[in-house]
Amino acid sequence: MPGDQPGSESTRIQWPGCTAGLGLRREHYAHILGGQKIRTNWFEAITENYLDSQGRPRAILRRIREQYPLALHGVSLSIASADSNIPSPRYLRRWKELIQEIQPFLVSDHLCWTRSGEIQSHDLLPVCYDEEWLLLVCENLDRVQNFLGTSIALENVSSYISWKSSGSEIPEWQFLNEVCHRTGCGLLLDINNVCVNSHNHGFSAEEFVDSIDPAVVWQYHVAGHSLLKSLRFDTHGQPMQKEVRDLFYRARQCIGPRPVLLERDQDIPEFSELEDELVSLESPDLRTQIPEARGRSLPMQVWKPTSLQIRDRIGANQKSFLSALFSGRAPSSLADQLRGAGDPRLDEIQSLDVYRQSALARLEEALEELFAPLKGFSKYEDWMRSYIEKNTPATHNLSDYGHGMAAALVHTPVASEVARACILYQRFFHGQRPGGNWIADAGTFHDVALFSMSEQAAEIWEAYRNGIEQDRRDARRPAEGEGSEDSGQRSAGTRIAMLLFRSPSSADGTVRVRRLQPFEAGVLVRLMRRQSLEQTMEWLAYAFAEVEENQVRDFFQFLVTNGLYQP
Repeated sequence: MPGDQPGSESTRIQWPGCTAGLGLRREHYAHILGGQKIRTNWFEAITENYLDSQGRPRAILRRIREQYPLALHGVSLSIASADSNIPSPRYLRRWKELIQEIQPFLVSDHLCWTRSGEIQSHDLLPVCYDEEWLLLVCENLDRVQNFLGTSIALENVSSYISWKSSGSEIPEWQFLNEVCHRTGCGLLLDINNVCVNSHNHGFSAEEFVDSIDPAVVWQYHVAGHSLLKSLRFDTHGQPMQKEVRDLFYRARQCIGPRPVLLERDQDIPEFSELEDELVSLESPDLRTQIPEARGRSLPMQVWKPTSLQIRDRIGANQKSFLSALFSGRAPSSLADQLRGAGDPRLDEIQSLDVYRQSALARLEEALEELFAPLKGFSKYEDWMRSYIEKNTPATHNLSDYGHGMAAALVHTPVASEVARACILYQRFFHGQRPGGNWIADAGTFHDVALFSMSEQAAEIWEAYRNGIEQDRRDARRPAEGEGSEDSGQRSAGTRIAMLLFRSPSSADGTVRVRRLQPFEAGVLVRLMRRQSLEQTMEWLAYAFAEVEENQVRDFFQFLVTNGLYQP
């Protein structure tokens, strides 16, 4: 049963009833926490946005959780992966920690697979609806639910291609019912995805909804979709179509009322506009409690392991699918097992290319967000394209994808330094050390990080951080010769010490940046190494005799005011 774990007084689970909620998006943080009147009853947070963060995102999530019920919805569980090492132990451990901390009323992910071996697609890839995949999903799901100590819900996904079964195929709705009945999990019924798939794969959306067992449905999703040539796409970029709204009303009538979430992930409007759309999803006479779930209690059933032959066969297909996705070349052995989608129907290669273009676009967006300060370089697009061609994503955290960019740009020193600064800032923002482990509490200075940059790189990075529009193709450095001998020599000149810090008094964990004078950097390094104040001042008097007393006093005032040092 969702939302039945105990919690502390401050974070215990709040059941929102069968009301409407919104997806928690950073564009609306300020509005939600700004003291305005909020009509929304609850929020759904994307698990991966907070899973690998102990910084500002996690702090904001905690603040919102203090005021509203929350659901956690993941995108990287990959429950249908044939690789028995997926999800990773660290993913599961951090997921469980997040659940225990936030105490969501519902935990969910998708009935799909996202990765195979060391390759992560960052997309929700379709399963084959037959008995072999059903056994695989149920076994994986039992392992996950046993580890978490609670049942989760799985969402039906939109798809733009389908698998041909070597055995007997079953309808998607029957597959969903069976997974829930066998494992005790719930169904997050995405109404928009039903509408999308009914067009793409040619089935009746009404029959789909009518065939779902009401006892397994724990939550609804609704959203808008787009039509591009033959396919409908689950874009979450526009208001609900009438077709989606009508199908939701039908589901609410034949299945019953449940918490319903309005999704919007593209072209996100003002918060008030989304709240206006919520009005059509609620009714004052809805029951406030979900019907008693029929799923079994924990501990979960121990399944007879899926045969190695089944896992190997499905795993080989998944590996081939991902290889085609990133290489752009699909062997006939793979194409023969796939079925195109759309109306009129695309062939298998065209449908597979839909996923390829989506995956590449997602990687481009991730790099663009992380390395925005590099956009002023004339070779920016070439660098990003080359990086994507040479590097397939390997982890569930999309923001980690660009971790090798600084090394890739090593022959263009200034750009490489800027890329390194972007990565360091991101790690510190999330409270991570290089490699993704949490920053250990090292005492007084665990909320600071020091690094150095060349003057040229610092100007570019600071200009972006300060929101300054700056023409980087000016006389201070060549536009086309960033990797020239001259730029290499200049990058090896004066080094600028940069300080990242988080004031302990900051409720939302905001990261701030300060350029340090050489003497300031030296003082801070010695204090971080736990040298006494007396030793530090003796060093300062010897190494920087020209520094005036008021400069030293101002720096220590800065440290104390921001809670970075207590004498």
